Amino acid sequence: MSEMEKDEIVVGKILSLYSDIMDETREFIVQVPEGYEESVEEYPVVYLLNADYETYFVNGTSTIGYMADMGRIPQMITVGIPKPDHSKDFFPFKVENRAMVAEAEKFLGFLTDELAPQIESKYRTQPFRVLIGQSNGGLFTVYALLERSEAFNVYIAGSPMLGWGTEKVCQMAQKSFKEQTMKGRFLYMSYGDQDYTHVVSAVPEFVKVLEKYGPEDLLWKSVILEGEGHTPFPTIYEGLTFVFPKWTIPTKQAAEVGLGGIQKYYADLSEKYGFSINPPPSVLVDTAYEWFMKDDLDQAQFVLDYTVKNFPRVIDAHYLLGLIHQKNNNDQAAIKCFKQVLKVYPEEPRALKKLEELEKKD
Repeated sequence: MSEMEKDEIVVGKILSLYSDIMDETREFIVQVPEGYEESVEEYPVVYLLNADYETYFVNGTSTIGYMADMGRIPQMITVGIPKPDHSKDFFPFKVENRAMVAEAEKFLGFLTDELAPQIESKYRTQPFRVLIGQSNGGLFTVYALLERSEAFNVYIAGSPMLGWGTEKVCQMAQKSFKEQTMKGRFLYMSYGDQDYTHVVSAVPEFVKVLEKYGPEDLLWKSVILEGEGHTPFPTIYEGLTFVFPKWTIPTKQAAEVGLGGIQKYYADLSEKYGFSINPPPSVLVDTAYEWFMKDDLDQAQFVLDYTVKNFPRVIDAHYLLGLIHQKNNNDQAAIKCFKQVLKVYPEEPRALKKLEELEKKD
């Protein structure tokens, strides 16, 4: 392997699927969370439209990865969908004086009935889907909610271009809100105060329909971002924050309730979102560290033993467990923990230093 190949950063794997519905082969990009291959966890899936724009895809995957690493949202599989034909995929209706095919219904069928089942058969997934679209992709995202609300659990639309057919979208919404269940569904929209006319003039009209006819069990929010233009950068971050506002139990609260209380907190989240949610390793390690600093080593070790069993690649858990064993004068157990850190990250400086200290001691 060359030096250049060693330094490559891979953001996803390009795959393809022949669509009977659309009568064509469609490419898509899959990015799995770090550590996917070594874990047995199942993950929600984000379907990210506009993936042919590199900035959109990288913004989406980096935002999702950062938020998950910080414990703000669950770790998720991301599927990017490029669009070879803007008007064919994203438009649910034809627009006067604009040449287009307008096959959004077929594209929604492809996503829901072909692509999603393919992803769910090939990867370890939870029954929780997120759809994110920007601009005309935002129009499609709103359409998808109104046409087939059961297709996804979360709909995030950045600068949705509803102005291509404001009246049609609003009529569709009134009909959909009467006929479809919206229970457990989330809709988040954002756009800039300097956005396109098709956004700033149309979204407020759609919001009026949401306010008047939207069912109580649809959780929705529409935000105007000051100083922003089309497809604001914060859309995905703020949208996911809206959906998962209390994803992480505060460390102080976790330390007070213990492992059993932490597990109950995430059991309650599981009931809210409709899929199984385990306590994130970052929460467990932070809680264990809180106990460690208070010299409550038994509590800390108890939660760390649970953590390394369920998340074997979390080096901070192994390292902190090693410190506990060292403090308890169990050097052999400490050495084993520090070596486990190096199995995951061979050059981890803290573990290397601790091993050197313990070996000199012997």
